Amino acid sequence: FPVTIPGALTGSNRRHSTTGWLVIVESRVDKVTGQMYGMATAVAFLMFVLIMLIVIEVCLIRKKIFKPLRSLQDMSYRISNGDYDSWSVTWSRNEFDIISMAINQAVFNIRSIKEDYEAELAEKTDRLTQRIKDSEVIGSFMINRELKMIDLKNENKRLKQEIERLGKEKESTEGEENTGE
Repeated sequence: FPVTIPGALTGSNRRHSTTGWLVIVESRVDKVTGQMYGMATAVAFLMFVLIMLIVIEVCLIRKKIFKPLRSLQDMSYRISNGDYDSWSVTWSRNEFDIISMAINQAVFNIRSIKEDYEAELAEKTDRLTQRIKDSEVIGSFMINRELKMIDLKNENKRLKQEIERLGKEKESTEGEENTGE
């Protein structure tokens, strides 16, 4: 079924004389360039609006993602360096708050375990120090006792020799008395 296009050429004028192309509609150049200029202006405006939306989105992403992420990263560096008094505070009201609260709880638990460990270590150190002192006292006592035992053995040996000497002297004096009678 035939279609009628308003402004379409009919008859033998339908072919372009130089190129041989089929011409459906003829239009004035200033009318076409005006439409192209309008379309280019609309595309430029849309590109400008799109760039502005991208800039706004980047700013929002920075505020919502990068700033809380940087805060969590800074806190993790402080914790890894042994600063267990660090707390992460993010106000992003999204998953970063959940992560921040979980890390804060973990830091609290680590600090609690560390304090318990330090208290236990201090208690065991005190007990060990007391045992060392007790061992030193007992060691000193034992050494003194051994030294006294050596002195007593030497004294005992000296007294035995004295008794033997006196016994021999007594025998020799008794023998002299018996021979002189």
